[in-house]
Amino acid sequence: MGQYYRLDRLLAKKDINGNTPEIYIVSGNRTAGKTFAIKEFMMRDFLKNGHQFMLQFRKNYDLDGCEKSFMDDISNIFPGYEMTAQSERRGAYKVLYLEGCEFKEPVECGFATYLNAYETIKRAASRFSGVYNRFMDEFQSENGDYIDREITKYMSIHYSLARGFGKQYRYVREFLASNTFSKYNPYYIALGVSDRMEPGAKIVRGDGWVLEITNNENAQEMMLNSGFSKAFSNSTYIQSAARNKHILDNDAFISAENTRGMLYWGTIVFYNEESDAPDKIAVYLGNNMCYVCSKVNPEHKRVITFNPRTHSENTQLTSDNSELLRFFRDSFDRGFMYFENGKIKKIVLDIMRY
Repeated sequence: MGQYYRLDRLLAKKDINGNTPEIYIVSGNRTAGKTFAIKEFMMRDFLKNGHQFMLQFRKNYDLDGCEKSFMDDISNIFPGYEMTAQSERRGAYKVLYLEGCEFKEPVECGFATYLNAYETIKRAASRFSGVYNRFMDEFQSENGDYIDREITKYMSIHYSLARGFGKQYRYVREFLASNTFSKYNPYYIALGVSDRMEPGAKIVRGDGWVLEITNNENAQEMMLNSGFSKAFSNSTYIQSAARNKHILDNDAFISAENTRGMLYWGTIVFYNEESDAPDKIAVYLGNNMCYVCSKVNPEHKRVITFNPRTHSENTQLTSDNSELLRFFRDSFDRGFMYFENGKIKKIVLDIMRY
């Protein structure tokens, strides 16, 4: 790899069925140039083909100054251009305008929005008929700060964009880019990336998507050799940021246990981002062990949930400060809690607010 990441390799890949993907994902170490490469591609696509783009953000305040930061990143290869913006629909989205060089007057080049504006985007779908590319940067949250029903809202905006030009569905290219934090993030879980990702893989394919896992050695060397990084050389955060490791994932307490002889304590209902519906996991108690797995007993009467959204006539809603949560946290803290796999571990840690 050169000094910075190039998008050409990813765009040349097909999905697992040999078709052109609609979702292109790139994950890698910091300062590798992922964001720069995608912005450059979208800008060139607009200048050459007139294809507008959409910048997708998680929170509404992320829209502040997004037009300036977009151009600041790529101004060295697009000198003479200036980007401005104007809010529409009470701030649900911004219209991005490009001016300079061949554009004597500002022209619409794209839009910027946030996930919770999905209903407004749906109602204004015809406004975005010229959008061919959507880009969500930092789709993996460093601290797990995802919004409620994030994947559903992300999908809703895509379908609103894909309704243009009198067609019920048209091709809209999706870009997702991020540093490496967790392979159990909501996007990987919903797309099935977590299940397909093998150690050391650089390209991972699925139905409609392709992921490139990149490690820019130039960026890694520069980062690790900085005085700041050397001062924190033993930090796991430095290892993740520079060496492209999943800082939020580890295999501790993950074990496929035989539940025979264990007591079936009960069933926990949680919200499954992958299926956009409630799902269930089972809790077993053994000798000095609390084991959580997918082996659910549908006949068991104790069915609890910690989320009002997954509460029904068949569940018991339990508060965050309940005795049960204290038991779970105590079991985990003392090393008595085990999980069938990493996905279930993340579900339980999220419930426990760890």
